[in-house]
Amino acid sequence: MSRIRSAVALAATVAGVATGTVLAPSAGAASAADPTWAAAASGSGTSAAPSALAADPRTRFEPLRYGASYALGYIRWHARGVDVDYSIKAYGCRTLWAFGYDHNDVLRGFNYRTVCDTTKTDTMDVPVDVPGGASRVLLQFDDETGATRDWESYPHP
Repeated sequence: MSRIRSAVALAATVAGVATGTVLAPSAGAASAADPTWAAAASGSGTSAAPSALAADPRTRFEPLRYGASYALGYIRWHARGVDVDYSIKAYGCRTLWAFGYDHNDVLRGFNYRTVCDTTKTDTMDVPVDVPGGASRVLLQFDDETGATRDWESYPHP
């Protein structure tokens, strides 16, 4: 019972720290009179979803340019992939590529968007289905012939 009470107390403390409400563990036996035990057992205590404990990191990427065209935005890092939130201003046709690499620098996933003579803002996902997700993302900006005109590599923060 002592291990269970300790685990419940720890979970309640972690949840309280994440939300700003901390229940002090009591010294008595685990029972309905114990506020930590009672809150956890009834499900009425303070709890936090795992996503609330730590937000996914985000990296801003500076404009990739070719002539008057550019792409800029943010990379959002997740456990098994990244999202690239981008805005492309294209004169002619321009393609933004995003390549996701694992911790051994092996390419694990990619995605791309082509925009012609307009501005587009959207999100593209890049799956990197390995534990820990991507260790870096390479962004590449191509012209209408497929020639790479600008690129930048961003490490996981």
